[in-house]
Amino acid sequence: MPDDQKTQNDETANQNTEYKFRDRLLPHLLARASHSLSEKFMAEVRKRGFTARQWRVMGSLWDEDSMTLTELSDIVFCEQSTTTRLVDRLVELSLLGKRPEKSDRRKSHIFLTDEGRRQIGDLVLLSEKIEKETAELFGVERVEQMKRQLHEMIDRQKI
Repeated sequence: MPDDQKTQNDETANQNTEYKFRDRLLPHLLARASHSLSEKFMAEVRKRGFTARQWRVMGSLWDEDSMTLTELSDIVFCEQSTTTRLVDRLVELSLLGKRPEKSDRRKSHIFLTDEGRRQIGDLVLLSEKIEKETAELFGVERVEQMKRQLHEMIDRQKI
């Protein structure tokens, strides 16, 4: 191994040795933080008979008139085929509806039905309550700063 590469590897290995390797990786920390913050809420989602993905689909539509399948897939981190199956199941349950796009009938717009709104309304309120508690725990400005930084990180990854 060349000396400059060995030196670089030694420097990397010595950085922040207070934490194990996995706990020095930002994606791992973000996933752990997400899991930790959402664990209690997701238990409530499951109590109501919804999966995490079903909740993400319906929750994403809460304050939207409608979204396309592609938009939903991007937001809920699923392949379009998976999102299609999720949406079809929720349509069968009358929680979501579909309407064709006027300019391109091959595209559908997905929307939350009145029944869907009724069934997840308390979950939306609960998620907002947990969000408020988190902000109070860590400080409102600190949480807002983290959100801004995360949005910046997401936007830069799109480039």
